Amino acid sequence: MTLATEGCPKTYQVPVLTPINYPVWAVKVKSIMDAHGIWEAVNVRVLGEETDTKKKKQALVFLFQAIPEEMVLQMASYTDPKQVWDGLKTQYLGVDRVRTARVATLKRELEGLRMKEDETIDNFVGPGKVGMGNISNGIKVTLNVSSVANLVTITMNVLSGKSKRKT
Repeated sequence: MTLATEGCPKTYQVPVLTPINYPVWAVKVKSIMDAHGIWEAVNVRVLGEETDTKKKKQALVFLFQAIPEEMVLQMASYTDPKQVWDGLKTQYLGVDRVRTARVATLKRELEGLRMKEDETIDNFVGPGKVGMGNISNGIKVTLNVSSVANLVTITMNVLSGKSKRKT
């Protein structure tokens, strides 16, 4: 895309938003828009200050080029670049917050699990059990949604001392 600023055309490559690159995408887009003087159409610094209509249109065009085609229709009703930016931020960061909260809950449940002295591993991790079965299903779903780095793990070495032992 080429933007003419003060008579000098500037060309830049538009980064495209994907389901997993929002944080990096946001930094790149903000930097490019700021370098070309159109970020102020998204981030109005003074309340009540009106941004130049031409800059608003350029920012809107830029944002529509930076999102996938299937999202353009979702954002088409927005006529202000700030509305588009805030809509994308809510959509992508909202998902991350839910995911982060779910991982935190699973970690707490996992850390709180204790195997009873007379319980076998099969009973502890069996399907439908209150123990590991339900948490491991939640972790699998969470891992499929996003790769989670610092999950608490329970190794078989820890459990092997209680394996199939009954008192």
